[in-house]
Parts: sequence; structure tokens; C-alpha cells
Amino acid sequence: MKKKIKKRYIEKFYPRILSTEVTVVAEVEDRSPMKVENDGKMHGFRFFDEYQVVDGDKVFNREKVNVSNWIFFGKRITLEELKLRCGNNPKYDIFIRNVEVNHYDSICLTQSGDYFIMSDGDITWEEYFFEYNRIKKQLERLR
Repeated sequence: MKKKIKKRYIEKFYPRILSTEVTVVAEVEDRSPMKVENDGKMHGFRFFDEYQVVDGDKVFNREKVNVSNWIFFGKRITLEELKLRCGNNPKYDIFIRNVEVNHYDSICLTQSGDYFIMSDGDITWEEYFFEYNRIKKQLERLR
């Protein structure tokens, strides 16, 4: 008998191995960033839900929904900061030009020293943690 179920997952983003970033996906009970352990190697993570049609031990029609933005372990920097850090290194010329041409606002310098363009809504762990504590304090004041 077929039934539709919903599962929650975390997608963890790791540094390159042979020039390809690695993502690791695992099922989770809830989507709380506060429960994610930083192993010191991960660039960042995001959550998503997946609807699946299950028939016995077979899974059909996987549908990824409710995909969160990335939370990066690192520091948000601007194009100007990127140029100060890497402007004289030809290794970063194409990356810097891509940021300029596409008018990207933010780059993340990850804990492993790599740079990633941040999309709208992406945040750093520090930004998330600050906001989490701000809201927590507001809720405590209401009690």
C-alpha cells in the first residue's frame, strides 16, 4: 500500500575534494540550527523537507520542499574586504571579477579559509546566534 510521508534532512557543505565540494545529507528529527554540531571542517548547512511516496521498501516521487537558506561557519565580508585579502593573488581574479560583474553583496570567508558568495537570506553562524539570543531575550521579557 502506498503512503505519502514527510522527512526532514540536513545538508552539510564541506571543502573540496579533488576540486568538487562535498555535501552530506542526513535525516534529522527537527530543523533546529542550535542542535547542529560544528565539526570544524564544514562550510555550512541548510535544512530541507522531502515528501516521499513509499510502497513497502520502495520510495517513489521524492519532492524536496521547504529548503532553508545556508548558515555558514565563517565571517561575512564585502567585495572591498575580499580585494584587500586576495586582490594581488591571481588565483582569485576570476572569483573577484564574478562578484563585481554580478553585483553580489556578501561573501563568506569560511572557517576552512574558502570564499563563497552568499545569496539573499544566507547568514553566518555568528549572525544566526546573535539573532537567536536577541529573540530569546525578548521572549523572556514577555513572561
